[in-house]
Amino acid sequence: MKRFMAILLISLMTLSVLAGCDRPLNKEVNDGREQLTTTAASAKPTTTTEKKTTKASATNKIFSTPSTQDLVKGYFSVIGNIPKGTAGASLKLAEAAVEVFRFAQDYNLAGCDISALRDNMLNAWQKVLDEEERANFDENFMDVVTFMDSAKADPAAVAAQLEDAGVKDEFEKLANTAGAWDNWDTLKSNTLTMGNSEE
Repeated sequence: MKRFMAILLISLMTLSVLAGCDRPLNKEVNDGREQLTTTAASAKPTTTTEKKTTKASATNKIFSTPSTQDLVKGYFSVIGNIPKGTAGASLKLAEAAVEVFRFAQDYNLAGCDISALRDNMLNAWQKVLDEEERANFDENFMDVVTFMDSAKADPAAVAAQLEDAGVKDEFEKLANTAGAWDNWDTLKSNTLTMGNSEE
């Protein structure tokens, strides 16, 4: 009887040892599952972050507002430097018109912060441009407006002038860009009302 009990106990102990040997295998499998779960979980935030970054970049582009210096260099000075009463002045006018048209597109001005745009324009006008630069801009601005109005209403009327100035292809590309004329109108209208109340 004692011998039988001893054999039985040995058998039970052996089985318990063998049963314990199964745990590392399960742990390896579980570790694999945990690794897969961790990898999958970490992949999701990465995708979300990329979408947010892309969206943020797009948003920055849509609503970017030119700084005071951007306006001085890319807008006021371009128009102010159009020569008057010289040979080729009409070609320089066409070049300048296309350049400020492109400026409006680059900043997508119809979608920018209008209040900030007006503040920066006024700051450029009052604190950066000198009296002569303001006078030159005033003298040329309405010529640019007239040219752009003609180009919008009847592109053929200014086609030769654009061609001779070497900017016809660029103008046509800009003019066919979605929202292009809204961007130009935003720049023009806020220049005409610069310093006035927004109301």
